[in-house]
Amino acid sequence: MRELMADSDLPSPDQRSVQRDERRSTRLAGRHHAATTCDEHVNLENHTAHLEDAMLKRLSKRAWSELEADIRLLDKRFAEMVPTSAAFLAL
Repeated sequence: MRELMADSDLPSPDQRSVQRDERRSTRLAGRHHAATTCDEHVNLENHTAHLEDAMLKRLSKRAWSELEADIRLLDKRFAEMVPTSAAFLAL
């Protein structure tokens, strides 16, 4: 029987086991790579979200300060208009 197996082109049971282990390790390496890539993607998204939050806060502060300046300017302009307006003097 061993002689027939030695003459044939079929791999021995030991060789098949090694081939199976190699395929399994290749599949596991692929899964590990995919999981690592997914983790890197999630980490990048989280990092981007933190940067985005910080940028929005800065923009928000800038927008609020600009709105406050605009309101102060309007208040000043209205205060200047009231004493010279006949309609407001009639009230």
